[in-house]
Amino acid sequence: MLMSRWLVVLMVLIGAATPSLEALGHEEDKLESAQAPLFELSLGTAQSFVQPDRALDEETLLMPTTSAMFLGEVFLWPNLRLALLFNLPLSGDRIYVGDNIDQTPTYPSLGMGLSWTPYAFTFRERSLFELQLAAVGGVTLDFDNPRVFPLLASRIHLMQNSDMGVGVYIGSAFAFRVDTLALIYGVGYRF
Repeated sequence: MLMSRWLVVLMVLIGAATPSLEALGHEEDKLESAQAPLFELSLGTAQSFVQPDRALDEETLLMPTTSAMFLGEVFLWPNLRLALLFNLPLSGDRIYVGDNIDQTPTYPSLGMGLSWTPYAFTFRERSLFELQLAAVGGVTLDFDNPRVFPLLASRIHLMQNSDMGVGVYIGSAFAFRVDTLALIYGVGYRF
């Protein structure tokens, strides 16, 4: 868990330290020849909160499940993307009751759906702010009892350059049928 957070911090620092290509040439030439990105690959973390099977009291503490999240997006149009998701839990669902820990296994999941950007604007000449919404169909990789679920997500995405390069995001996702609410954040690269 701690290692995945440091990995995300390291990727953000490397992206921030990388000089932009605009410093190497004329800005007008770069703007005219800018290509629309075709793909985005992201590495992120999700802190998932599950709905417990039993009622909780004052002595019960529900801990979030941490997972590594891998996201690939293929740009279909400038504001519409095909999203592919793999979520790998790094811990199980944990409930602390007094001094006892009740832990149930959490299974990896795969998903595919569409991501839409209804709102985007540039700032500071070349940086980009995007509000993204996604609808994904997913399945848990529990071979004894796989569960199919729909997932809705929203995230704020910030890019260093408006066309290609490194970006960071933070948002939330809710998976229906498995009753999971997650805080998501990570780093992506468009090319």
